Amino acid sequence: MLSPKAASRIGRTALLTLCLAFAQSCGRSAETYAPMPGGVDVSFANQGLFTLGADAVLPDASAAFVTTDAAGNVWAAGSYNTGNAAFVRLHPDGTLDTTFGNSGYFMDPPEVPPIDSGGRAGMAVVPIAGGGAELLESSIFLKCFVPSQCSVSVGVARRIDASGTIDKSYGETGTAYARFFGRVEQGIADSRGGIVFIARLFGGPSTAALFRIDDKGQVDAEFAAHESGALDCPDLPAGSGGIPRIALQPDGKLLVAQIFGWGNENGAHSVCLSRLNADGTSDVTFGGTGRVRLDDPLIALGTVNVLDVFGAGDGSATLVLNKQVGEYPTFTYSFIVIALTSQGAVDTTRFDRGHAGTSDGLIARAGAAAVQADGKVLVAGYPGIGTAPSWQGQDSAQPRLERIGLDGRSDPTFDPGGQGYQSLALSGHLLDAMHIHVADRSIFVSGAAQRLDAAAVSGRKYFAIAKFSGG
Repeated sequence: MLSPKAASRIGRTALLTLCLAFAQSCGRSAETYAPMPGGVDVSFANQGLFTLGADAVLPDASAAFVTTDAAGNVWAAGSYNTGNAAFVRLHPDGTLDTTFGNSGYFMDPPEVPPIDSGGRAGMAVVPIAGGGAELLESSIFLKCFVPSQCSVSVGVARRIDASGTIDKSYGETGTAYARFFGRVEQGIADSRGGIVFIARLFGGPSTAALFRIDDKGQVDAEFAAHESGALDCPDLPAGSGGIPRIALQPDGKLLVAQIFGWGNENGAHSVCLSRLNADGTSDVTFGGTGRVRLDDPLIALGTVNVLDVFGAGDGSATLVLNKQVGEYPTFTYSFIVIALTSQGAVDTTRFDRGHAGTSDGLIARAGAAAVQADGKVLVAGYPGIGTAPSWQGQDSAQPRLERIGLDGRSDPTFDPGGQGYQSLALSGHLLDAMHIHVADRSIFVSGAAQRLDAAAVSGRKYFAIAKFSGG
């Protein structure tokens, strides 16, 4: 039987949990409410969630990227109306900044494109001094009457001022282009004020290629000359790579992760890690050649893809992958986090002997990830179906945001309920996460949201951003 003192303590804890769950700190208004780690910031947008609706005829909308600038404004990039690249700027409280583009958002092209004209999608936003930004997008050819166009995509960069007006002095009358015979997968800002795009190639000695645009919007030919061959992995089979990912390390070096054996259910998966200096040359202090091959038992079987890679100030890195085992209708998902040393080896001093996520149980397939400054890992995704997997292998009705602690296990301090995860069922929507950004003890999650109420249109998705406390 509990003592009166213990019962009182439990009662106070239960009351505090109840108050937090309803965004009321027992006497404080929602405007002054400071959520616990993992708690929804209900002062942001509509009870923690911003949405921008797509046209009912062309319902596809999503926010693939989110970041913040020095003033606390929130920037996001994604797609809108199936073919438009969309960029949004919000005030710190989550309301549209209508001084940007006269509406709070910028679309390229501004009109709705024909269905067969190819797709454009916003990839990233790089805030710059003065309140402006560089907008990164990809453009993909869909018409395949000309064979070369079936495998051509273009990385596009535009520089705008604080009002959303294009800077015509940048690139070719305001636009810079990175052309690939492959598919543009990612664009990032580098340490010299430029933009680096990475694409997945089809065939050849490497599965990936880089293209750098300098701070004036011009092609960096010197970087291209150096980069040629820097991503080659000669001891691994050509043309078998999945989606490559790139990260900027704090020292200005670039870290690239490629998966080989992609699509091979029988295993033989390897990760090729390449580290490049800022000028595109191979960093020969990394593995002797600038490249390291990672063979790990956890990625040997199934279909494995690199979700993201993150570099730290000491040269160490964190690799996040998704793994699918089996075939329809009985396949299952799991995500894998691997800690790496500055030389690309598994760091057995971090997480559970260098690994996390494989037997997590809270999330099966990850859609986005981020690494906090303290080394904890945020993962957003879905739990598995259990004994009756669907064709998706995931429970799409339960999107979640989880934090993994330094021990490689779910962090129980993340979420007022102590579960280690926060539901992404927010403000009457389900949020399919695509990107996570951590800033100023806050966590922003962007993606595509679907309404849950009776007025919801089947299949219609919204450009969405949620905000949580990072603690």
